[in-house]
Amino acid sequence: MFFDDFELEVLAAYAKHRELPLPTTLGAAAFLVAKIGGYTARKSDSPPGHEIMWYGYTGLRTMCVGYALRGPEI
Repeated sequence: MFFDDFELEVLAAYAKHRELPLPTTLGAAAFLVAKIGGYTARKSDSPPGHEIMWYGYTGLRTMCVGYALRGPEI
């Protein structure tokens, strides 16, 4: 497994908030990480590279910290 359950929960919340498809496959989860990293996914764009993926994964880990600190839902 590349993403743990908590990271997938955060990615699902991100996708829902941005009205993007839920990450049901590894490719969909990686696409969301690329979007977090700034990938625009235009027709003429090449696939995301290692730098975009690094920015995205760093952003995902930061989002995970914030998500964990959000407190109980009422």
